[in-house]
Amino acid sequence: MIVVADTGPLHYLILLEHVELLHRFYGQVVVPDAVAIELSSPSAPSPVRDWMARAPPWLSVVPVDSDKVQAIDDLDLGERAAIALAATMHADLLLIDDAAGRAEARRRNLRVTGTLGVLRAAAELGLVDVPGLIVRIKAASFYADDAVLRVIDRNNPPSKPHEVRGRNAITTFWDDICSRAMTHKIDINATEGDRLTFSQSCTYPGGAKVFCVALVELAGGKIAHQTIVQAWDE
Repeated sequence: MIVVADTGPLHYLILLEHVELLHRFYGQVVVPDAVAIELSSPSAPSPVRDWMARAPPWLSVVPVDSDKVQAIDDLDLGERAAIALAATMHADLLLIDDAAGRAEARRRNLRVTGTLGVLRAAAELGLVDVPGLIVRIKAASFYADDAVLRVIDRNNPPSKPHEVRGRNAITTFWDDICSRAMTHKIDINATEGDRLTFSQSCTYPGGAKVFCVALVELAGGKIAHQTIVQAWDE
């Protein structure tokens, strides 16, 4: 099985401390030299740079013909190089988060998945601690700077949802939720392109329950919009 990766999935899985899922699921992963350079760049987070400096043997770096990269328009260099390499190698799968990049890959008949797809597969197999993963997602700045979180419930009807705007405010919102004395169970229900749906069941020590369904939309590999619909015991 030939699997090619763009920068985004490796970047986030390293920060989420789940990059070994790629080896578990796919064995070997190939990246173009442009992606390796991005992951090693001074602008990359230090855990990402450190991981790349000691990259495991299951990760291979391959140069890509510059003409094939330049033939792809309107995408970042790493995305263009990853798509070009996947097409050249007739890859079985391309790991890429960017919505425009995924669309371009599909136009070239490439099969794609991204960070959320990998995590969904891991959650279904019980390989990840989902509540802990929520905390790591926040720490990894998975939300875009201008992300919007909408909450719909009894107190916030669809016509007037509660809105939390900006990554910092959303982080504070989740800090409050995750600090409460309750158990969490999350089921990732479906992923399609740059969208993910999941349900979450929470139980307080006294037995009161909360249930919510969430829709997550990605843009540029980060969460841009998230809508939560929730209900709870009175």
